[in-house]
Parts: sequence; C-alpha cells; structure tokens
Amino acid sequence: MALVALSGIAVGVWLARIPRPTPLVVTPGDAIVPTSGTGDAEALATAVLSSANSTVDYDSLESFEPNAQSTNEHAPSPESDAEWQAIRVQRYPLTRYIITSAVAVTANSLFRHEMLNPRDVYLPPDKRRELEGLLRGPQRELLNILRVRHEIAAKEMAELRAKSGTATVTLPRGTRFRSGVLPPEASGYNMIQTIGDTVHMANRDMMPGSSLGEAVMHEKGRELLGLIVVWFCREGTITSEEAKQLLSNIQGRVTWDGK
Repeated sequence: MALVALSGIAVGVWLARIPRPTPLVVTPGDAIVPTSGTGDAEALATAVLSSANSTVDYDSLESFEPNAQSTNEHAPSPESDAEWQAIRVQRYPLTRYIITSAVAVTANSLFRHEMLNPRDVYLPPDKRRELEGLLRGPQRELLNILRVRHEIAAKEMAELRAKSGTATVTLPRGTRFRSGVLPPEASGYNMIQTIGDTVHMANRDMMPGSSLGEAVMHEKGRELLGLIVVWFCREGTITSEEAKQLLSNIQGRVTWDGK
C-alpha cells in the first residue's frame, strides 16, 4: 500500500496489480471531535447512491456495432507502436480489483486484459486516450469519496480510543511505523492508526461509518466497471455475450448491514 497525501489526510491507495487484504492506515487530523462518523457516512452514501446509474441495458448490447478503428493514415501498426508493445497482457482478477480498487486502476492495466481483450485486438493511440478520458472523471469522484471515508474513519478511531476500545501495541523506541510493515500484534486487525509510539488497532465491524464509506466506494467501483465493459464491447474486443457475462458478475447494488 502507498500513502498519498490528499487535503491533509493520508489516503491509503492500493497500487499493486493484484489486491491483497491490507489494513486501512488512518492518520488523525489536527483536531478530531470524538463523535461517530456514521451520520457523515450515511449522508455521503445518500448523495452518491442517489446519483449513481449502475444499470446497464443488456438489450442494447445486442445492437452494438464495433466502432471503426482509426482511419488516420499516419496511425501506427501494432508492430510499430512501441507504446502498445510495452503494455503487458494482464490476468489479474478483474472484477474484484476494479470494484475494490477502482481509484487506482490504470488504462494500461485494462487494454490487454485477457477478460476485456481476450483476442488481443490492437487499440490504436486515439482509442487508448479515449479510455483514459473515460476513467478520469469517475476516479476524481472516487478520490473525493476516499478522502471523506478516511475522515470518517479518523473520527471513529478517535471515538474508540476515547472509550479504550482499540487494541494497542507500543513500538520499540526509535522504530518508525511504515504502512505495509506492521507489528505482529496487528495480525487480524484491518484498521490501523499510529500516534507517537503507539499503534491502535480495530476492526471494521467496530466502525460502521467507515464500513458504509467502503460500501459506497465498492458501489462506484461497480459502476465504473460497467462503463469499462461497455467501452470494450463497443470497440469490438469482446462480444455482446462476453460483455453480458462480465456484467452479470457485478449486478446488484451494495447494501449496508453495518459491517
């Protein structure tokens, strides 16, 4: 996990190609009121889910005509397109990765993915720029949601600390805590916060606001994955039946049970 500074909040972003269960590292703000973040999270969820449009019209996939490949006479061929040749064929778990880590996905990790482009159809530069543009807006929104989620998590961790509700471990003097290098005692916990030499540990089921924020992010990840699948279908890299199969894996909205 890499930490990305965003508006004073340390935001944990999965950058690995294949996501692994990783604790969320929470950095407290300068002044955090120790109150539950559930209300904030519910407001966030209401705003995001009410504006979401995750429904894909399956019938429309039947009438898709693949977009014409670039007719630019100066467009490179696959063999002469060094950028294309440098893009690796990918086989990571597509659905899981995009739903859980949509904020970190890159266009290059999609162009030659075996589920989105199983026959390795060449996508010229203008098409590649098009997909990059498609990702840009949703990922900006996801970064904002991620920032709010971390603010909510920081509030809830503060509340748990005030109630002595976190497990703690004191780091040896001179030890610097680094994300991804956790003390053995942190095994089994998925919410981590360090203050001075003390590491506070909790689980998401103790933090309903943060859990709801995560569910909202997964919902937006589903929405983005739907847009990506439709784009590749339009470009002719997958058939309508293959697109339907992919979309069938992401149907159903996120529901929140407080965990």
